[in-house]
Amino acid sequence: MNDAAIRRKILADTRKKVRQFGQTVIFVGGDDDGSPSFHYTVGRGTRGLPELLIVAPLAPAVGMSLLNHLDHLMPKTLPSGSLVDLGGKYPVMLLDADDRAQDDYTGIANVFHGEKPYRVQQVLLCDPAGRFPPDCAAPYDRQ
Repeated sequence: MNDAAIRRKILADTRKKVRQFGQTVIFVGGDDDGSPSFHYTVGRGTRGLPELLIVAPLAPAVGMSLLNHLDHLMPKTLPSGSLVDLGGKYPVMLLDADDRAQDDYTGIANVFHGEKPYRVQQVLLCDPAGRFPPDCAAPYDRQ
């Protein structure tokens, strides 16, 4: 299959899952050049909600489960800086993402939404002491 055929198949699968489940989660593995792996939702924008993005070295199933769980916990948009309790030791933080999120990360969501504007909120994980950037060692641009 060539690249164009692969993209058409991914988009068709994405549309099918959004129709069936209201959203889907895309995983993109990191590159040898040091680019981090990340996960993002596609479909929340059709419900007037921001798509969610997490840039972290999570196993595909873990990232997908996390974003699906957040979707169920967040039937409405939360303000930037909100902490969301996942039932574990520490919450996650939501930050409104700037245009770089759509430019650099949410490619399939861009095609899916077409000309319709949509927002992205980035999900930040804290460090083992429960601190979020900039109060921990992990810089914002790597999360």
